[in-house]
Amino acid sequence: MAKHRKTLKQKLAAELRHETYSLKSQNIILSNTPVNKTATALPVNSSNLYLFLISDLRKTAILTLSIVAFQIILFFLLKHRVIMFPGISY
Repeated sequence: MAKHRKTLKQKLAAELRHETYSLKSQNIILSNTPVNKTATALPVNSSNLYLFLISDLRKTAILTLSIVAFQIILFFLLKHRVIMFPGISY
């Protein structure tokens, strides 16, 4: 059986996730320790924390909207008797 290899997209998503979690953990560690004037904390941008979810949310939204649109179109076609199914009457 062949070994499963990650695609470039999967590698980039994993790298972003690792960077996000490492920045988060550094921020938590730095916030719990006394402030040292020589140490500088990296700023964590809250908009970059969940970038890997955007593609999944987009796919989910497109699928949901297409299903709802199909149901509305089917309702109007059945209501105006453009198509008829036996046993279904509106």
